[in-house]
Amino acid sequence: MTVRSFTGRRRCNLMLVAVVAITGWITLQANVASLRPPSRLTGWCLFAVVLFLTGFNVRKKLPFLPALGSAALWMQTHIYLALLSLPLFLVHLGMRIPDGPLETSLALLFSIVWSSGLYGLYITRVIPRQLANLQREVIYERIPAIRRRVSERSRQLAMSAELASPTIAAFYVDRLLGFFERPRGWFYRVWPSSRRQRQLITYIRDLQRYCSPDEQRVAWQLADLVREKEDLDYHHAQQWKLKSWLFLHVGLTYSLILVALAHAVLAEAFRGF
Repeated sequence: MTVRSFTGRRRCNLMLVAVVAITGWITLQANVASLRPPSRLTGWCLFAVVLFLTGFNVRKKLPFLPALGSAALWMQTHIYLALLSLPLFLVHLGMRIPDGPLETSLALLFSIVWSSGLYGLYITRVIPRQLANLQREVIYERIPAIRRRVSERSRQLAMSAELASPTIAAFYVDRLLGFFERPRGWFYRVWPSSRRQRQLITYIRDLQRYCSPDEQRVAWQLADLVREKEDLDYHHAQQWKLKSWLFLHVGLTYSLILVALAHAVLAEAFRGF
């Protein structure tokens, strides 16, 4: 039933997009036939679309107003209108390379905002499913505190006075201390991989051949902490990606509106000259 309803909504949305596109094309042709410049009509339509798309961010901050429509409806409308905005922008540009600093800046900003929106559509579909496959859900703001606790726990295990194992202690300082204490690099944030975790687990398995039963038990506990730290790092990297993308996309959208407004004012001021 869910699959059918989703397919039905997708078909309905595509039909609406087709109707809007055809209506827009007929209106544009009528505008051209009346010898009016199409750039003025397409420009103001594009500006209105960008303003409406920006309204989705405002809607998310007002969840207590159901009269504005559901967030899911706004999301679907946002996606399809954003897709339609690209051909509208190309028609407004006249299928040519922009010239002049203001026009070039506007075209560059629009391209970046549109591309970042497409990238955001991808990661907001993929990353939540990837995080759901992990053993636990973690709130982004709590990750640093949890990582500190995992690091302290690993140190206590390796340096335990009861265990008094120079083998485990030396292995911890040589192989594990940096993993637990240091943050992951920027490359990991952009492209997280479990290669480091697999490498450390392999080291721990090799170490067990030289350990007593008590040391083996501690080694496996350290291995569990390595996996937990890896999950926390993965959560942090992927959630950071979602938050950074949204901050960049929204910020650039507001910049796009300001530049587009300046472009519109100048175009209206010099219209007819």
